[in-house]
Amino acid sequence: MSDLTGSQNKTAKNDKYIRYFWEVSNKKIGISKKWVFYAKRGKYRKYYGNLNLIVNWSRDARNFYKNNKTSNLLNEKYWFKEGITYTKVSSIRPTFRYLPPYCVFDMGGPSICYLHNNLNYILGFLNSKISNLYLNILNPTINIQTRDIKLLPIIIDDKYKRKIEILVRENIQICKNDWDDYETSWNFKTHPLIKFKESTLQKSFDKWKEHKNNYFHTIYEISYLYHKQPI
Repeated sequence: MSDLTGSQNKTAKNDKYIRYFWEVSNKKIGISKKWVFYAKRGKYRKYYGNLNLIVNWSRDARNFYKNNKTSNLLNEKYWFKEGITYTKVSSIRPTFRYLPPYCVFDMGGPSICYLHNNLNYILGFLNSKISNLYLNILNPTINIQTRDIKLLPIIIDDKYKRKIEILVRENIQICKNDWDDYETSWNFKTHPLIKFKESTLQKSFDKWKEHKNNYFHTIYEISYLYHKQPI
């Protein structure tokens, strides 16, 4: 995977240049606007989520990132590219998520771009047990480095590729639906308890809880497909 990992952005003044999206008018957020979504960090989540931060992407702000000695401006070829992002520091184990093409990313949430039409296949591999095993060998700490990701061995096996990609797409959608159930999601519509109207609040909560449990029970563990491949 040595050709897959890109550069990273660094503002050096997070309190000035980074906000949660709900702190800014929706009209000012998006590509070609002042603020854009920013993959920076987040809790343990696989496949989708942790997209609630925005970064000032105005011309003046980008000039600051480019010229300030303690900042770094993300290489333009990586702006708004579909890819995979992950949290650099994790006390449990690293988890990898789909990065939509309306985001840029930070050194705390570095990303993998230019996946040559193998995004879902690689995302499944990175979230598999075998990938976690390799990463623990390469770096048995809580701080996953870019070089560790680059050293991961992966073979694109046409025998399993289509099946894996279908399962990963389903996993992304399941995790996106879960993320969108909360107000911290840009796509939040209504509280999930309203979707499960019962005679009492407790019954509604129990119905929602059952729904959530079913969600995560259906997330496919695809590690076994990678174990079958030669390394």
